[in-house]
Amino acid sequence: MTTPRRIGFIVNPKLKDAFGVAERASAWLEDRGAEVSVAVADVVVDPPPAPAMPLHPCAEVVAGADTLVVLGGDGTLLGVARTTGSENVPILAVNMGHLGFLTAFTRDETESALDRVLRGDYETEQRAMIEYEVVVDETRQAHGYALNDIVVRENAHLLSLEVSADGGRLFSFRGDGMIVATPTGSTAHSVAAGGPLIHPGCDVLLLTPISAFVLAMRPIVMPASCHITLTVTSTTPSGVLRADGQEQHSLVEGSEIRARRADKALTLIRSRERDFFGVVRAKLHLGDLPRS
Repeated sequence: MTTPRRIGFIVNPKLKDAFGVAERASAWLEDRGAEVSVAVADVVVDPPPAPAMPLHPCAEVVAGADTLVVLGGDGTLLGVARTTGSENVPILAVNMGHLGFLTAFTRDETESALDRVLRGDYETEQRAMIEYEVVVDETRQAHGYALNDIVVRENAHLLSLEVSADGGRLFSFRGDGMIVATPTGSTAHSVAAGGPLIHPGCDVLLLTPISAFVLAMRPIVMPASCHITLTVTSTTPSGVLRADGQEQHSLVEGSEIRARRADKALTLIRSRERDFFGVVRAKLHLGDLPRS
């Protein structure tokens, strides 16, 4: 592994002691000859944070870093993955939030994890992302990326869709909505809607219906090479597309949502203490039997 010397921190200032962890880790790194820069995650905070350390624009920190340290929760990491162009930079994600499904390290493990990073003694894994666009009358209305999923849904009425893959019709749909998820996103909104758990090493995309109007509708696992199109045939002004639950776009009748596996992927530094199924057992209580 490459031995990094330029470490960038992206900090969620809403989370307790996130800047405290950043300050202590920065001092520890600088004592070992590393260059450190710090940015604030793209969240609204009132009043704005005023840490003791200097802050830099997020894009500048990402562009200048050999490794990124994200101090936040899963939502912070989703925002960094989707918006910063960080796909070529290994990310060490430290959980300062609640669930910690994607953020593999605890705050108490920060220095030991950084020590392995400085020595080049670490492994990474690639997480697939979705690239999507919203097209109306062959005009692009929106474009973006998602690490977990895109969700097309109606907030007040039934949504009607025509669903196709690689130009061939799959099915018609009526219900509350449809999820297109990566394997990483299979443990998010999709699993709550009845979708399967998919190991992040699988090369697939997942279609999960939300509250379908017919009993015959089931989740479908598709090859990741598929280009999926959801065409809105009936909606109201409350029809929307949400990317990772954070970015939202309005939909109209005739909107085409075109989704595919993105050419870029997110690089995460792996924890040696945890694996996917261990996290699923701990966080989602997979296989927990009722106690007598």
